[in-house]
Amino acid sequence: MASTVYIARARAIGGRSGFVRGESEAMKLDIAVPGSVKAKPDSTNPEELFACGLAASFCGALEEAARVRNMQMSEALLEAEVHLLQEQLARSLSCVLHITIAGMSHAKAAELVAQAYRSCPYARAMRGNVRMTIHINNQLLLKAA
Repeated sequence: MASTVYIARARAIGGRSGFVRGESEAMKLDIAVPGSVKAKPDSTNPEELFACGLAASFCGALEEAARVRNMQMSEALLEAEVHLLQEQLARSLSCVLHITIAGMSHAKAAELVAQAYRSCPYARAMRGNVRMTIHINNQLLLKAA
């Protein structure tokens, strides 16, 4: 059985046209639908917040994979896209990761990314639920549902 390492808490008021606040005082954000009248330059949306969490978590999983394998890895750059999709009766998400790891062969980078995909909590939670595409140094590595 898994043991809890950390619990994050947040409050939302007003949905996609409201406000979110994390338990720590560090995060207080206005939420707005992109392109809407309420959207301000400093407002965000749930997909952008999810992309930030996914990018940071997957990057951490990459660093851990390199550490466990005693592989030298230059700082990885990870850009995450979260796509909000409209289906017939509901909305869903898909994600694209663009990972740049300089100075490492594609095969070694792919090994680290595969391990990060297996261990990243965001990737694990999405597996089988959210379509994910991963590119390493502009080369397609994975398309998974």
